[in-house]
Amino acid sequence: MRKGLALLAAGIFALGLSGCAQIGDWASTIGPNPFGSTVYDSTAGSDAGTSVTWLATDPLRMSFVRMNGTLTMVLVTPCNAINLPVDVRGDELVPHTEEMSTGAVGCLGKEGAQERWASDFVTRTMQMERTSDTLVLKHGASQIDFQKKDSAAHALSFSPITAPTPIGTPVAEAKPFSDTRYVSTSGTQDGRPVAWVAGTPLTLFFARQDGALVMAVTTPCDGINIEVDVEAGGGDLVPRSDRVGGTQMLCRGERAEQEKWASELITHPMHVTRTDTTLTLESGSRKAEFQVVG
Repeated sequence: MRKGLALLAAGIFALGLSGCAQIGDWASTIGPNPFGSTVYDSTAGSDAGTSVTWLATDPLRMSFVRMNGTLTMVLVTPCNAINLPVDVRGDELVPHTEEMSTGAVGCLGKEGAQERWASDFVTRTMQMERTSDTLVLKHGASQIDFQKKDSAAHALSFSPITAPTPIGTPVAEAKPFSDTRYVSTSGTQDGRPVAWVAGTPLTLFFARQDGALVMAVTTPCDGINIEVDVEAGGGDLVPRSDRVGGTQMLCRGERAEQEKWASELITHPMHVTRTDTTLTLESGSRKAEFQVVG
């Protein structure tokens, strides 16, 4: 079960804004995920001018990740989580409702009604107003007010990462993990090519959380974070299967199988071969080769 680690999606960065900002400005200049790693909780809201008090007492939690090239809103309601691809167009947040996925928990009563209200709200085009600490979403006479959560409680803290022993090549001859992002270029299982590993690549990078080394992998479905230890000698990474986290997309078919393949690779001890520009992970019959991209 994925729990215990905050989401760390490859390539996401935090915004350093102060005061008020025009949505059109930061949406066009900051990059593919203008929300960065910020997590928001609802504090108030209204429906056609009437206060919706449960948004403060049973708050929604919202964040944004980039999955498979698409900006996705992750909205945790009092019942299910909702994953909704969105576009930022000026000061509007435009949902792709045909691609929305929702958890399968069957909630009755209050929680079910709250989820339906939240789902109805976010599946319409929303106007955005944002400061360094708040985000307001509106459509018509209805709105939700969000407050930025304390990043220390929800985000991984970053510090320079150096392995206690060299991995593949001496650390002095290779970039430190903290400066490096990798994209998969090929994969095999039992010696046979796994074509999607290049065609729908995995992304990989490392960070520190509370002193632990965390591997963050974005698959064609979910992002997976797992704590790893570097074995003496530096040639192996040993995952801690009790320290796994990630997103909760509801993927089926091919994408679900691809995520399963990647999960099997990284949740077992991995032999590592590393140069300045490449990283190879081997676990049992599975092997993935990565190229440095930044």
